Amino acid sequence: MEIYEKINQILKEKKLTKKEFAARLLAINPKVNRVGEAPSVSSIYAYLNGTSSIKADFIPFIAEALNVAEQELFEDNTNNRTRYLKYILKDLSKNELELIKNRIEDLCHWEQAMTKQVEKIYAYKTNKDKIDELISLLPYMPDALYDNVIKKVREIKDFTDSY
Repeated sequence: MEIYEKINQILKEKKLTKKEFAARLLAINPKVNRVGEAPSVSSIYAYLNGTSSIKADFIPFIAEALNVAEQELFEDNTNNRTRYLKYILKDLSKNELELIKNRIEDLCHWEQAMTKQVEKIYAYKTNKDKIDELISLLPYMPDALYDNVIKKVREIKDFTDSY
């Protein structure tokens, strides 16, 4: 994948138009080394269409405008990501380590929440016959009993959810 294609892919993912990207890029006030001036809007469109090549010194400005790491603008495959991650992990700052720790904790909490949901679904399916029978008997239940059952089941639910 060419770099201009990757940029366009990121624009789609971020739901940014080329016009919005050009405005963001120009707001950074990038200077191209050859002429020392910011590129024109037509030059930016030429980069995005692949009709003009992007110079290496312009990559940091593009990455900043897209709010991505420069490495994300290049081919993204598992081997490259793993190699890049190993490089980063060699010399982590405390802030970076904290970010990684928080991300892992978020993923663990999410996994635990999903596991609970799956367990509830499984429990529902295994008790489906009992639930169906109970539903079929509800029309015969007196209102007072109905109110008591709902109250007790809610109490059990609240107690269970608190743990």
